[in-house]
Amino acid sequence: MKARLEGGKVVKYNTIPKTLKEPSGTIIKANTLSDFELKQLGFYPVVVPNYNNVTQSVTNLHFNNAYQHPGFDAGLDIPQECFVYDVVIKDLGDIADLKADKILQLKANANNELAKTDWVVVRNAENSIAIPTEITTTRNAIRTTVDTKENEINALTDKVSVIAFDISL
Repeated sequence: MKARLEGGKVVKYNTIPKTLKEPSGTIIKANTLSDFELKQLGFYPVVVPNYNNVTQSVTNLHFNNAYQHPGFDAGLDIPQECFVYDVVIKDLGDIADLKADKILQLKANANNELAKTDWVVVRNAENSIAIPTEITTTRNAIRTTVDTKENEINALTDKVSVIAFDISL
């Protein structure tokens, strides 16, 4: 991906267009130009820094003429002209609210699973038709799993763990 400044704004390009309209005229087959020629037209690579998408987000794509690539020894970094995002910390909210939301999602998942066999329970209540053992066992296992996971969620002490907790049944 490349980007360039156009009218004071950063414009990203997944692919370079075949033709470009420049003040000096239209450039045909722009998508065949070398990286050097593209830089002459203001096209530079877009670099997305490494970040944790649970706790951080990227914003403010801007030009940087001395970007240091992450993951290399500081002495070996080679400055590169490119467009780069800033990494910012997300506001994750209050841990108690995160836990409550996660538990609501867990119970919604359980409700969806229980709903698959609710008709058997209703039939039993209305017509006294026996509930098969495997359905009772499955429904009880869902409830037990929810209770266990709810306790595990409540025992968590950091926001990232709450957000990352697996609520699948």
